[in-house]
Amino acid sequence: MRATPVQVVRMKRCFPLLVALGCGSRTEAEPTLDAAGTEPPKEAIVQIAVNGGIACALGAVGTMSCWELARNRAYTVTEVGSESGAVQIAVSTSFLDHKVYARLRDGRVVWVFGQATSAQGQEVAGLANVVQISAGGAHVCALIRGGTVWCWGENLSGQLGSGFEGGRSESPILVRGLDGVVEISAGEFSTCARDPSGSVKCWGRVFGGQLGDDAPEGAHPVCVGADACSRQPVAVAGLSDATALASGLNCSCAERRTGPPVCWGSMSPDAYRGRPEPTRFAAGTSMLAAYTQMCGLFGGGLSCTDAPGVGELRPVVGGSLLGPMKSVAGGWDSMCALLVDGQVTCWDKDGPPTIITFPP
Repeated sequence: MRATPVQVVRMKRCFPLLVALGCGSRTEAEPTLDAAGTEPPKEAIVQIAVNGGIACALGAVGTMSCWELARNRAYTVTEVGSESGAVQIAVSTSFLDHKVYARLRDGRVVWVFGQATSAQGQEVAGLANVVQISAGGAHVCALIRGGTVWCWGENLSGQLGSGFEGGRSESPILVRGLDGVVEISAGEFSTCARDPSGSVKCWGRVFGGQLGDDAPEGAHPVCVGADACSRQPVAVAGLSDATALASGLNCSCAERRTGPPVCWGSMSPDAYRGRPEPTRFAAGTSMLAAYTQMCGLFGGGLSCTDAPGVGELRPVVGGSLLGPMKSVAGGWDSMCALLVDGQVTCWDKDGPPTIITFPP
């Protein structure tokens, strides 16, 4: 694939985005695609990732492409890097850290800037045998084969989970108190880890009960950012059968072996939960965090709420118009979906979808 940006004129939007980040330079106009467009990606897409201002896709041969998410503006899709052996990407939700991270098949992790064009990937030093990466606000964590977790980046809310009291670390630091981890999920200011039994531990910012430990107010120390936090992992209360995790701004959710998913934390003043509580999502729903929303993918259709367990579920009509969804990623008020037929579509909160066309 070449690096030439491709522009697709977007449909009229209904809801504004909070920010817009640039991605790409020279553009070449293409015909507008409506919601029923059938233009397939030029390369099979295997994963999408979204942050507050950009979305990125990983192609089957390791090509990483990104595009700006902005109200009433054209999508400009630009190849930002091509890493042979890339099997997973992660994008920070921070507007200050626009890096796209890629996990390679050989267990290394590299990164490129989301606004760069065909940049050479820079390796994250000190990591090997990585089996999963997860990016939060301005911190990133890596799960190592054997079950240890290493994190780097911002630490104002204890996001690095090592007891480290500094404000930031550019080098990965071992998270203490974890053993045999099989999945990690980074939120904006916190991270959670699941072990094979289904128990979950979280660390970082405490605001809104997002660590799920049901501790009383004032039980945790104040970190650098003047918010209560835990610099080491604490157990999520009463959760022992988790099968998958999803983390957003101040809330995390877990799918379970039996029963509906549970969530803890807060996405609104009326939805504080210091311990996991059942949601309105049906059992078997695949949970995902769209930053300020929690969403569930069930039977190829998507529903969201800004107050799990309290607020009503809203079917995402805009995303379902194009057909069943295989996976979904979200950030702030924008979301993107990888459809079962291989196409990628994005939309603003509750707005109409736009097909993404990738460079040839």
